[in-house]
Amino acid sequence: MKRRELFRLKSKGRMSADGTRRYMIPTDAPGYELWKAKPLAHQGDSVLMKLPSGKDAATANAGGLKHEQYYPYGSEQWRTTYGMRNGVESVNRNLKRSQYEDIANPDKRAVRGNTFTYLVVALASVVENMRQMLSFYKRKLAIKSVTAKNRELPGTFWQSAGPALIIDEDLQPPG
Repeated sequence: MKRRELFRLKSKGRMSADGTRRYMIPTDAPGYELWKAKPLAHQGDSVLMKLPSGKDAATANAGGLKHEQYYPYGSEQWRTTYGMRNGVESVNRNLKRSQYEDIANPDKRAVRGNTFTYLVVALASVVENMRQMLSFYKRKLAIKSVTAKNRELPGTFWQSAGPALIIDEDLQPPG
């Protein structure tokens, strides 16, 4: 990642309304002097990236500037930003998996109308959230490591301290 950072173009200013943006060329990158000495090489310290015109301009994401990557790949900022996205994708995967709600399967939500389908998917989301909360608390409250074999056993989550206490309701508090 550090080696990649040596060659990274750094943005200079904001993107203009027509989609162009100026980038600074890393002059301390290995081989920069050889590249600059070549004929017809860019001789300044910045380069202008602009969206293509003509027939190429009609394609989706022409020039790649629409989805410009702001953080260096693999950096701490990149991990933080894209880690949130991975959390969203994980929730989507859990909703679609066939083990529980399986909203990806139209036969499991075979209802008529968009409104009723919306309600079915909303309830499936609530159930999945409750399942995630329950598994979170099970992991936090476990007194031994939770495995597939013991995750449903009460002894995994609490201990019996002998016989249950007998509470005599006839006793009056002092006072």
